[in-house]
Amino acid sequence: MSEGQGIRRATIDGLPAMVFDGLMSQQESAQMFHWLRARNWQRTESARPDTKAFLHWVCNIDLEQCRLMPLYAATMEAVQTHFPERWPQACYRSYCNHASYGDMLFTHTDSQPDTEGLTALWYFAPQWDVEWGGETLLFNSRKDAEFVVSPRPGRLLVFDGRILHAGRAPSRTCVLPRLTFALKLASTDLANHLTSSVQP
Repeated sequence: MSEGQGIRRATIDGLPAMVFDGLMSQQESAQMFHWLRARNWQRTESARPDTKAFLHWVCNIDLEQCRLMPLYAATMEAVQTHFPERWPQACYRSYCNHASYGDMLFTHTDSQPDTEGLTALWYFAPQWDVEWGGETLLFNSRKDAEFVVSPRPGRLLVFDGRILHAGRAPSRTCVLPRLTFALKLASTDLANHLTSSVQP
């Protein structure tokens, strides 16, 4: 954990969420942004089965490649330190989402109700203006937004995958795409089972 790191916590319907700042510099965030932007993207991802008419852009990252990235070690250290009751965890999918003004990003969950998975979400950009929007919203069981996370460059959000959530598309004034790098985590045994079914 780097010096100057800030942490913000929330509990939504008994499920945890944490925001970490200071794990990555703005320069490192910009480098990741430009590297990811040059990858091969496919418009194949949907939030839920009933929203397949509104696909969005995704870039799948090979798990072996992901494990060599500094962000992987930083993610795992944050989870081991701040989610000790869930440790050990393993990553079964890594990918990046791309959203621009006008895209539809729907509410969804990342884990089944009986599965204790974690989602780690990194925000990458050389800069981000508050007027550009792009926040991530976490909702309670009444579908009220309880936790809002601005997409500040180099920020990490880790939350229980059973929490209903949605990213919001950038505003019309935004000059950059909203890139979020996701690592899907689960207990080691479950992750080994899930890897073959979700990794392209």
